[in-house]
Amino acid sequence: MSSRHLLVLVGTLVVLGIVSLSEGFNIANSPKKCCFEFITKPIPRGRLTGYYTTSSQCPNQAVLFTTRKNREICANPEEMWVLKYMKYFDGLSRKTSIRF
Repeated sequence: MSSRHLLVLVGTLVVLGIVSLSEGFNIANSPKKCCFEFITKPIPRGRLTGYYTTSSQCPNQAVLFTTRKNREICANPEEMWVLKYMKYFDGLSRKTSIRF
């Protein structure tokens, strides 16, 4: 194998290594869950156990409610019922986190 072929082979391997590393970093930093559709009707609050918001890296800001059956439901954070439920669950977490 000539030195020119060897140089091309090494250069190709270096480029492939850099590309695969950068793709790995993108996967590691990507959000775990994003929402692309929102539920259109309010869920009975008694069926829910809590909520969390999606990552700022997601294309849509959303609230994910967790149900008693461990399902996650996407909701629009601008809906009034969603804001009320968030406030309710925030109040619960404050009450349980206070210790004397």
